[in-house]
Amino acid sequence: MRLREYIIRKVISTFITIIVVLILLFIIFNLLGNPISIIAGPHTSLAEKEQLSSAYNIPINPWNIKQLPFYFGNYMTNMLTGKWGVSLTIETGVPVINLVLQRAPWTILLVGSATVLSYVIGIMLGIFLVWKGSKNIDSGVTISALFFYSMPSFFLGLSLLYIFAFRLGIFPMGGYYNTTYGTSMNSEIAVIGVAYTVIDILHHMILPVLVLTALSTGGNMYLMKQTLTGAMKEKYFMTAKVKGLSEWKAIRKHAIPNAMVPIASTIMISIGGILGGAILTEEVFGIPGMGLLLIDAILTRDIFVEEGTFFMLSLLVIFFNMFSDIMYVMMDPRTRF
Repeated sequence: MRLREYIIRKVISTFITIIVVLILLFIIFNLLGNPISIIAGPHTSLAEKEQLSSAYNIPINPWNIKQLPFYFGNYMTNMLTGKWGVSLTIETGVPVINLVLQRAPWTILLVGSATVLSYVIGIMLGIFLVWKGSKNIDSGVTISALFFYSMPSFFLGLSLLYIFAFRLGIFPMGGYYNTTYGTSMNSEIAVIGVAYTVIDILHHMILPVLVLTALSTGGNMYLMKQTLTGAMKEKYFMTAKVKGLSEWKAIRKHAIPNAMVPIASTIMISIGGILGGAILTEEVFGIPGMGLLLIDAILTRDIFVEEGTFFMLSLLVIFFNMFSDIMYVMMDPRTRF
């Protein structure tokens, strides 16, 4: 299969996946409760519900066989064109897509930093264990990494907050900037300048990034260890050593580049898992990302924010998986057929 054909097929399958996700979101959110009843509340009259139904283009009974096609078609069109409705409780009247886009940079900063660090540390540990690690060191590092890998993100986050923020006072208790300088980041910049604001944000982000990094490093370390061990058993590695290269040079020049192919292809896939951990991590540390927005929407039953945030998070996972598959095929010609 040619690369161009593969990419076209992947894009088509990605679009189909997006449609399936939207259908599932439609079914789930309408099964959880009548949208008009959620918006109106329990003590609203029928006349008021009809006004809300007209305002939001949502039938009072979404599962009415006569109204369902129109309602579903309107829902699909709006979701695909970015018309996700307005917030009902979190920021009343503000378009949901604006809320999501305002929160997305904080989630991207958190997830992106944790992804980079977890892969750098995991790859370095994997190489060290294969090259220099003794049996005792291997067991100790592996057990420690898997211990953090299996730990719930909220538990690790609360533990770090208690030790380093509450008891030792090294890090702030939460948030993403120092509110003593004002109620917005612009006010903080006006008081202490851009450079110190950046340092302040990084100071606030250390613990949440550390949580997600600790949860993800073990899997990356294990994968690097396994792929590198397999690469060192190949004939090209043996040939390099026979030609006089030291073991480290043979590993660095031949084994590591080949072992990095499957590692690189998993980076995008792992972002989906880190995003899942980021939802609770943002809640624990009070970071105003999409995860905290989603939790607030669920608690206040802001149905349009729920739909929009779920959809945005789903889009990120879907596209990262698509890029991962394409990247793997581009990096490894053996997969083309």
